[in-house]
Amino acid sequence: MISTAYAKIPNPSVMTSEANAKDPLIPTIIYNNLKPFAARRGREILAFIDQNAVAQKAFASTTARWIRDAVNASGRPPAEIVADLNKVLGGDASKDAERVHQSLQSVINALDALNIPRGQRADLFDVKLREKVADAASGRTTASVPATIIALWWNDRAAVQASRVRTENGRAVQVGIRPEHLRPCDPSRAFFSGQVEMVEQLGADMLIHIAHGKDMVIARLPHGEAPAVGSTMALDADPARVFLFDAGTGARVH
Repeated sequence: MISTAYAKIPNPSVMTSEANAKDPLIPTIIYNNLKPFAARRGREILAFIDQNAVAQKAFASTTARWIRDAVNASGRPPAEIVADLNKVLGGDASKDAERVHQSLQSVINALDALNIPRGQRADLFDVKLREKVADAASGRTTASVPATIIALWWNDRAAVQASRVRTENGRAVQVGIRPEHLRPCDPSRAFFSGQVEMVEQLGADMLIHIAHGKDMVIARLPHGEAPAVGSTMALDADPARVFLFDAGTGARVH
């Protein structure tokens, strides 16, 4: 039983019970009682969740995620939002994949809501945090999908290569980039590189067919000096133009 006084004083201690987490109604009741305090006492609420193992794990996909998203949407600075992710990734991420997944997704949701251009989001991640995100992207848990989306903000080559086919909750996920959004780049920053197999001149544009493993990548570039057939070409893309799709239905994941 949750006291009516709970609505007046945000006391998330009821999140220390795994039985409460399994109840079909209690996680929603807790969230509805905490949400009005998201703006004024959000840091206090999140600090409690971050310090309590049961609240972190048992409520990871319900109250903990919902209230974190509410606090982030209440005007929290982007750097503070990303700092929370750094705390979560600081431990052994493989032991709590669900919490890592939800923390990564919360960052995506928050920065989307703030309309921060994807190309600028990379500045919020230092080198060490980028490495942690890349590690999560290369793993085989549900956290790999949101981690890959974030790693694409700074054109992480390994994340793109590893994400050609991912699985999220049992469904295959593929990276999709339109031919006109690919661009030549230095090999050290490339999403793809391979041998030029064919060049099609289309007047104002040209299509470059590049062999990449067993696949053929096609880049649509403005008319100009064409690369020689047989030469090696490296390509990247604006992170804002890179998306994930459900491989079965074709529906966009992000």
